[in-house]
Amino acid sequence: MMLSARPLIGPPGIFRVWVGAFGVINPPVPRFTIDGTPAATVGPAVFFEVRDKQRQAGSGNSPANHQGVFELQSPGPGDHVVVVSLAGETSSVRLREMPARVTEPFAGGFTMLLASCYYQKNDKGALASLQSRLKSRPDMVLLAGDQVYLDLPLHEDLPGNEPALSRMLGDKYAKHWLSREKQINGLDPLLQLAPTACIPDDHEYWNNAPHFSPWLPCTYTAQSRQMLASAGRNLYEDFQLGGDPASHQGAQRIEVDPLRMILLDTRSDRDPGGAYDGRYGLMSKATEDDLVQWQNDLLNDHRAGKLTIGVLAAGQTLFSKAPPWYSEWADSDLQSYAQFGIILRVLRTVCEAGIPVVFLSGDVHYSTISRATWTKTGQECLFEVVSSPVCQIDGPPTKADPPVTDLDAKRFQTKWVDHYSGNVVLTINFLRGGGSVDMNITLYPLDGGHLSPRALETIRLTPRH
Repeated sequence: MMLSARPLIGPPGIFRVWVGAFGVINPPVPRFTIDGTPAATVGPAVFFEVRDKQRQAGSGNSPANHQGVFELQSPGPGDHVVVVSLAGETSSVRLREMPARVTEPFAGGFTMLLASCYYQKNDKGALASLQSRLKSRPDMVLLAGDQVYLDLPLHEDLPGNEPALSRMLGDKYAKHWLSREKQINGLDPLLQLAPTACIPDDHEYWNNAPHFSPWLPCTYTAQSRQMLASAGRNLYEDFQLGGDPASHQGAQRIEVDPLRMILLDTRSDRDPGGAYDGRYGLMSKATEDDLVQWQNDLLNDHRAGKLTIGVLAAGQTLFSKAPPWYSEWADSDLQSYAQFGIILRVLRTVCEAGIPVVFLSGDVHYSTISRATWTKTGQECLFEVVSSPVCQIDGPPTKADPPVTDLDAKRFQTKWVDHYSGNVVLTINFLRGGGSVDMNITLYPLDGGHLSPRALETIRLTPRH
């Protein structure tokens, strides 16, 4: 049996731990200790099948692999070691609880590590030394899409039937999520660094999902795309999100006062029929409703005189040009869909009220920072931070594109601040001070001979009243 554990983002005062039990039928509830003291779980303690369709030899049709999300009461501030025990195996997690608020500079503030686009086949081990190079340990890690490339390499023939397809894709996930246990290069250095949140992009499924891809024969028919989409979604939910699949939503909310964060899944619920102009072509109605509620929460805070800052994350960039119609068969962006107008409307409403918003993303295989001014008031209120890739797919580094100049029909005036091409992660340190929050962005290269961190930009986020 193989046992794996990693920290997830939980509410203040709660440790949330993803536990995977591989190669065991009907695993019992695991036992936990915190700093050597036995700890009871809070709430349900249940394992769910990992839907990779692996079956234990001699067990009939019983699933061989399982995962669950377990919650423990935090003993208080500071770093703690949680040890998970099950069937004679142990796995440890070093974590601290998520802070309830962004603190002032003397207390270190709140730090997020932002990363995306990881091609495990090309990983030469650069992530292994990352923790020792960070100026400070982050409070959370956001993986913003393409954590796996299920459709690569291109010459690989994906099975055209089940259970073979899910088993092959599940093996790819195991190389990423169980790299510590398998003693190979993988995502473990990021997954163990701090409580983690994930959102998907197309390579959690296939290039330009849910549309057909001309270089992937397994996407040529609606039936084959549906099979691949189902397998990809199951594994995304089981490995990246964890817990009860029925509980997963298209939007995740995280609150670290005064930051109101919403992480959008703008990939999994795209219209498989290719309706770019459909009412819910980009995301589900429930996800859109959550986005509007996020907008209203920001507005209510602002009207009440509270300091509030919006943070919105999605798997594709905001300050990009819409691809021409003839290239959408290769790569459809957020801007390809009519429902993208809802995202723009929400940002327009929040920025017109004077509330700063930070948009976080990945996808494009370069990193960039851009600012946008709300034309009506002259306030810099919208900022895009993109971190990509962690580990580049085959091919040369991608040249960075400047931000679009006509964002939302020129209601916003954009400005390019900085950009970088190459394997990288970014840290974003938020520091509270008076009626503002300072955002300090640092780049950590992951390839080449120059691995020293590079301070990119300090941006002051100040609401307008």
